[in-house]
Amino acid sequence: MSVQKEGEQRGKKGNEVKQVGPSTISPGDNKDQEELVSYLEDVETYLKSLEQSVAKIMNQDPDAPKTEGERAGAYFKAEMKRIELVGRQAVASYVNTRRRYVREGKDPELIEALDRKYSREHNILDRFEQLRKVLHMRAPAPRSLPRVVMASMRNVAMVIWIITALPLCFAAALLRIIHPPLRALGFRNGNLPLDLFQQYLACTILTILGVTVKYKGLRFIQDVKKNGTGTIGMFKHTSNLDPILVTAGPLAFKWVGKRVLFMVPIFGWIMRLYGHIPIDRKNLARAKEAINTEIAAKIRRWGRSIAISPEGTRSRSGRLTDFKKGPFHLAHNVQLPITPIHVEGAWALNPPGSMLIYPGTVRVEFLPSVAVETATVEELLVEVRKRMLLRTTQEIEESDGKEKEKGSHDCSLSYDHEADLSGLKAKAMLAMPLVFIVAVRWLLRVSF
Repeated sequence: MSVQKEGEQRGKKGNEVKQVGPSTISPGDNKDQEELVSYLEDVETYLKSLEQSVAKIMNQDPDAPKTEGERAGAYFKAEMKRIELVGRQAVASYVNTRRRYVREGKDPELIEALDRKYSREHNILDRFEQLRKVLHMRAPAPRSLPRVVMASMRNVAMVIWIITALPLCFAAALLRIIHPPLRALGFRNGNLPLDLFQQYLACTILTILGVTVKYKGLRFIQDVKKNGTGTIGMFKHTSNLDPILVTAGPLAFKWVGKRVLFMVPIFGWIMRLYGHIPIDRKNLARAKEAINTEIAAKIRRWGRSIAISPEGTRSRSGRLTDFKKGPFHLAHNVQLPITPIHVEGAWALNPPGSMLIYPGTVRVEFLPSVAVETATVEELLVEVRKRMLLRTTQEIEESDGKEKEKGSHDCSLSYDHEADLSGLKAKAMLAMPLVFIVAVRWLLRVSF
């Protein structure tokens, strides 16, 4: 069944429930009720037109050059309209209440009763959700056997190198001891020994995997890098490569990750030793406590920059998923600007379900910072999401060869020239495990 027909059937069901069931309008005066009804009718008209456009796109040749750009454009329109819809107080109240019921494990009958009360809003949001599923990013074309073999060899080489470098990784954690005196001497975050070691480590992994990274928008983080002040980096999370890509960049981030990762033997221990922070996503109270205490303390005491995915987990579709409010509460609490980080190309190199990371090129862009002083948590969430959505759409249109119209987008989204990582750093790191082994053998020989 086509997207358009499914949407029309849901619309009819929603209207039928509205006529015979309870009122779908939030409590308020008659004027507010009439305004909401009129607005919802406009949204339904817009949604119907969008579903017709999507149906046409889905009937096109999926391999046509412009198809992905059109899919991204339709996705962008749907998400922007959905943001506007959820921004309405009555709809936001329904959405937040429903999420709370689901999170707290309320009786399904109670959730169904809530959906019936707001049947029209529920129906519209459900149609937007169907568009999300249809407009997911296309899976990468199957790789040829030689490329799969080469990628497998690179991945095995990476694992071997990491195992060889483990003693060095554990020893490097001791470098944190000398960070306080170095700070007293004027060393800033990003120039401290462990910060540089983590950057070189990430560069080496990317070099072994054959991943080339190009960083853009560096002028938006100049003050953070120069003064050593902190920022909350929020990145688009579509692959297992994302943390490595951001770590290899110009800013030294402390990572916030799910607790289960820190429970992995060796890998989790190293993350903890390096000062990264686990949160228990299954326990909301503990997650809030970690955000308001441990993470905030690192920022206030050491001026650290924190990297976190506002989506909470990896996107399986390649598109942005719903944002969690926790990272925005953190930014609001510590009064640090938010730096959206757009990662493009990583999803294709490590698609969902693939154990391999393929060679290729990835772009990481630092977008203009979002000030938190005068904004609410909800306003911050919407602004960051809009910037990420806009940049994603621009990226796909550029890759499809479309020319951007002059003045079609905000001039604040003009980016710096591309800046590549220095290959010398990575090459130097390749030799470090060998140097370490030679040094240990020499010490043993001297001792005995």
